[in-house]
Amino acid sequence: MWRFLKHLLFWIVIILWTSTVYLSKETDGLEFLWFNLVRLPLIMLTTYAVIYYLLPTFIFRDKAYAKFIAAFVGLFVLTTLLDRWLIGSDLIDTILKDTGLTYTFFNEIPLFRNAFLLLSIIGLAAAIRMFNFYQKEGKVITNGLLENKSIALPIIKATNPPSLTKVIANEFLLKSGTTTHKLNWQDVYFLEKDENYVIYHTKERRILQRTTLNKLNPSLPTYFCRVHRSFIISLKQIDCIERDFLLIKGHKIPIGRTYKARFSERIAEFDNLRS
Repeated sequence: MWRFLKHLLFWIVIILWTSTVYLSKETDGLEFLWFNLVRLPLIMLTTYAVIYYLLPTFIFRDKAYAKFIAAFVGLFVLTTLLDRWLIGSDLIDTILKDTGLTYTFFNEIPLFRNAFLLLSIIGLAAAIRMFNFYQKEGKVITNGLLENKSIALPIIKATNPPSLTKVIANEFLLKSGTTTHKLNWQDVYFLEKDENYVIYHTKERRILQRTTLNKLNPSLPTYFCRVHRSFIISLKQIDCIERDFLLIKGHKIPIGRTYKARFSERIAEFDNLRS
């Protein structure tokens, strides 16, 4: 909910700011407010494509700066041309026919001004996204307190798929900066999705790793089970199971409807193995 409100606040500020930029003494600010609302979906689509696709794909994951620049320039040019077409289209004139603003007026708005505003919006959103990413990256959470360390990553060559089950006695390695941490799957309570990260919850600490539950799930020990799109739990650590949630060491974890049937099967299999 808070994340949605932050995005909503960001776009409200952007709309008010761009409306002010276009405002002049001869015009009404409300007219430009409607004008910007018409263009908003195109601007939002481009901005989210940059911060949630181009940045994670080319910068956060692979550090492919040249590919990012090439993809960004192509997307920016395409959006600028579409924006210019929208400004000069009959759609704007139809929507604003009662405001006194005309097709000719909007068509005379300099292209470079629209391009600069679009670039500013994308740049601001990208800066916020990168700040949040690098602030979170590499933080190890110990007893609820954040410690600034390098991100926890499995020691696996990038050319090989993860194979975390190929470990000795359920032990596996996570690298944090120059330090390698040895963990045991027996000590992991559950895994929790946190945007582009997975949090390993153990008795003594929580470790953040930049990966996804989908990537980890096939390689986990057999006593781990997906119970929700954001949680994979250890069947060995369950304290209580209710209708729509379960408890693990004081943590209340929801059971998703699409995972409930499979979870029931895994519980029965696990009980049979222990008996």
